Amino acid sequence: MAIQSLTSGGITWLHACRPSAEELSELQTTYKFHSLDLEDCVSETERPKIEDYGNYLFFVFHFPVVDRKSGKVWKEELQVFLGDTFIITLPDGQESRISALWEAAKASPEKCAELLGQGTGHFFYRVMHDVFDGVFPLIDDVSRELRKIEAELFESEENADFL
Repeated sequence: MAIQSLTSGGITWLHACRPSAEELSELQTTYKFHSLDLEDCVSETERPKIEDYGNYLFFVFHFPVVDRKSGKVWKEELQVFLGDTFIITLPDGQESRISALWEAAKASPEKCAELLGQGTGHFFYRVMHDVFDGVFPLIDDVSRELRKIEAELFESEENADFL
């Protein structure tokens, strides 16, 4: 998928799912990103982190995502470059909440202006808020399952002497 761009109020949002090495090279040339950050973007498994380079921040996040049909849980990775006048989001999956936010901003200039109009820091907060909101249903499901297991373990007479 090619890198897509939206601009509003002097803020540019670039977005691409699994960008190619060539596209990452273009970003490096344009924004003078550290080469290790771009290596992290193509690495199969990068650890979550935050790097501060003075003129931009680089983030790697991992989020659990659940397929509601199959119930399977997988990890989605998101890399973010954040500067004063730009934010670049690079999720590793098409079904990410960031991609949904991108589609909403692309479809509506008003939505784009709302999202980008208060600066990159506020927009980054909005992205992270949406991502974490998507994780809460999974946390709730896991909590319910743990309570069931706990109830079975501690309410069973045959397990009374287990502890």
